[in-house]
Amino acid sequence: MMKLLFCLLSLFCCISLALVPAQILDLQNWKLQLPFEKNGGILEVKQPELATYSLPNYFYVEDNAVVFAAWVNGTHTSGSEYPRTELREMNGTQEASWSTAKGTHTMTLKQAYTHLPEKRPEVVGAQIHESSSDVNLVQVRLNHPNIVIYSPDGKVTLEPNYVLGTIFALEIQTANGLLKISYNGQLRYSKPYSASRMYFKAGAYVQSNLNYDDASQYGQTKIYSLNVVHTD
Repeated sequence: MMKLLFCLLSLFCCISLALVPAQILDLQNWKLQLPFEKNGGILEVKQPELATYSLPNYFYVEDNAVVFAAWVNGTHTSGSEYPRTELREMNGTQEASWSTAKGTHTMTLKQAYTHLPEKRPEVVGAQIHESSSDVNLVQVRLNHPNIVIYSPDGKVTLEPNYVLGTIFALEIQTANGLLKISYNGQLRYSKPYSASRMYFKAGAYVQSNLNYDDASQYGQTKIYSLNVVHTD
């Protein structure tokens, strides 16, 4: 009887201590996009469901970080060829949409790339996206072996020969007509930038599909902290 009681108590403790991503990251103003088909699009998880949501192998807590993973055979959005497990910025119940012409918009995160598809080893970890087009798209992408900024002005290498699993600090900010990107506390990119209907994204946006890799391949990141601040 005592042995059974001990086992039940241990199971209860394990269940009680199991964390969900919203206990690691503040997800109040985000929705989650997943690489599964739903109603002709992809599966999205919004608040309040996201506050208690996790999904084994795709979106879960490990080592006090949130894991984002997407397999190359996953469903993609209508405007893309590639799958994602990725957060999309929200403003309450509405999709976030802001202009670089007004205010300061900042996303900071600590992140690590932890797994890449074999034949096309590329994963986007963070983005500024535009609602209507990709003209002003900005991505921070591990294009193995380098972490690279992709912007309307071209490519800038943030870190050559990145080692998988290495945690880095990233800040992406638009203010006063400039886009600034800092990497591990050092300003690495500063260019004029003008766009509207913008929003932040973070997670694992895999730049491969079945045209390049087989279905066993996936991309994965870990996010240890994530904050977005908008000021007038």
